[in-house]
Amino acid sequence: MTTPTPPPVPVVAAPAPPPPQPVTAIFPAGTTIEIETVDPVDSAVNHAGDEFQATLVYPLTWNGRVVVPPDTNLYMRLTNVATSGQYKGRSELQLQLVRLEFHGKEYPLVSTTYTVAGGSRGKNTAEKVGGGAVLGAIIGAIAGGGKGAAIGAGVGAAGGGVFQGVTKAKQIRIAPETKLDFKLDQPLDVTYLPHARNK
Repeated sequence: MTTPTPPPVPVVAAPAPPPPQPVTAIFPAGTTIEIETVDPVDSAVNHAGDEFQATLVYPLTWNGRVVVPPDTNLYMRLTNVATSGQYKGRSELQLQLVRLEFHGKEYPLVSTTYTVAGGSRGKNTAEKVGGGAVLGAIIGAIAGGGKGAAIGAGVGAAGGGVFQGVTKAKQIRIAPETKLDFKLDQPLDVTYLPHARNK
């Protein structure tokens, strides 16, 4: 007598893992964001309200993880521009970050104001640029003159993107590939997938 073959044991597939859930990283006010300009900014041709493209220099990290990688696009806005004849005898530019583009979404940014001031009227703002001298007067000694005031100096022509005052018109031009530091005035919330490649 033939022993009946037992029915096959049904194979129960393991339940699929739940899809990764988005996480919101919070970058608090005071976070430093260093950018590199893509578009030039020129006090001779640009006006308040104009926007300029830039890229992120250093990644934004949260809980030890890179959330927003370098080279992410940002945009800054010219909030004030004054020529040497309009503003206490010197040229001045004021810039603020306005938004970040990440994973097809735009995130508004509220940052401190970055101020770049040229030399006073009657002075040679771009004096000896070709000689590679350190030119603190190009940016202007305006530290403490307001939140986000620029502190620094121009460098020699071999130093890449530098601030250059146009001698004749005493205007200010910020060249492409110039690095600028801003600080967030308000927190930035960025939503991302933990296991996604953040590009």
